[in-house]
Amino acid sequence: MIIKEEFLQFVPTIDTTGKGLADIIIQSLHSFGIETKYLRGQGYDGCASMSGQFNGVQAIIRQSYPLATYVHCAAHVLNLAVSYSCSIQEIRNCLGTISKVRDFFIYPKRKDVLKNEIEESQECITKKTLKRLCATRWVERFYAVNDFLELFECVIESLFIISKWNDTETSSQASNLRTSILNGDFIICLLIVNKVFSYGLHLSKQLQRINIDLGEAMDLAEDTIKELQSIRSNAESEFQTIFENALTLANKLDINISIPRIAGRQTKRVNIEANSPESYFRVAFFIPYLDTFIDQLNSRFGRLNGLAMLSTKKLELMSMK
Repeated sequence: MIIKEEFLQFVPTIDTTGKGLADIIIQSLHSFGIETKYLRGQGYDGCASMSGQFNGVQAIIRQSYPLATYVHCAAHVLNLAVSYSCSIQEIRNCLGTISKVRDFFIYPKRKDVLKNEIEESQECITKKTLKRLCATRWVERFYAVNDFLELFECVIESLFIISKWNDTETSSQASNLRTSILNGDFIICLLIVNKVFSYGLHLSKQLQRINIDLGEAMDLAEDTIKELQSIRSNAESEFQTIFENALTLANKLDINISIPRIAGRQTKRVNIEANSPESYFRVAFFIPYLDTFIDQLNSRFGRLNGLAMLSTKKLELMSMK
């Protein structure tokens, strides 16, 4: 079978209920002369108006076309898995700080300071500005994190310069942001996210190819899960590399990476006893983040995999007939 993807048209929507959207979809197909009686599949994201079991678009369309199986968009499934795994407090705080720093530098005068630092840097820097963290496509945040990491030292120097301005509000913001990123926890999380996001980004690009089918998508997702499980199985050696890179960056900036103070009655933050900063951050940040990401990929893609296997069996039965 040859997979063919064609864009039909943009359609203005007024009624955004499941029924209203379902009617628009069917009318659009009819207007292009497409025989809807041959409709065998439908794919959307997971919002209630589209995927709802009773009043969603997929449910309403299946009332008229029972063979039109609903498939949750695989790229959206990946996005949800990444988003949920980033709900771990330390990772969430790191991404939130990156977003605040980027927003701080959107003003021309502040942006010029950063631009000058980049131009005067002795390092081989390819990035010219900070990227915005995409609000919806979490996998695309890799670019923002990667660029931030490359411009890290320039950002530090720029914030230091701005913190000396006479403008009290701006200088105070710059000083607070600089303090937030000159922190061992932040640097560790930054490097962890940069590594793990790179695996999700590759999968995301593959899932959005126009000639991919559900079976191949599941194989690619399984390969990514196996890669992450391999990292998890070798967490000690994998994190050692991350921690060494963090130490190199921290030493450049005269930052001390140490174990946070442990309190016997502390319940609001990670409270793990460890004999070294490396083992502490591995157990407190790296392993929980990896475990959550792997669990999310397994559970979310597991449902799609079951659907892919069911569809394969149906095709085999049809060919036998």
